[in-house]
Amino acid sequence: MLHSIHGGPHANWGDNFHFRWNNHVFAAQGYVVICVNYHGSLGWGNKFLESNSGTFGTKEHADIEAGTDFMLREFAGVIDKNRLAASGGSYGGKMVAWMNGRNGKKTWR
Repeated sequence: MLHSIHGGPHANWGDNFHFRWNNHVFAAQGYVVICVNYHGSLGWGNKFLESNSGTFGTKEHADIEAGTDFMLREFAGVIDKNRLAASGGSYGGKMVAWMNGRNGKKTWR
């Protein structure tokens, strides 16, 4: 499974193809791609947008882990829990590094 983590944090994922984020390309190669719109993402009102202010990474990480746990539970026969990957650019890249430094139960490649 591949987490594709958007930048920002005040940005969001939509159902579209983008030259910078090639989630469709990864999915076409057989990856299960998950794109979480974590706390601070655009499109769910100002309260949600500002909800991660002053809490760098903690709420975003919790949202990403909740998405991971859901996918592993719901698609246990499809997703190998020992082959988890995460990618991101800008703030998303910082989140990948932050997750690897703070997560004891999973290793992100």
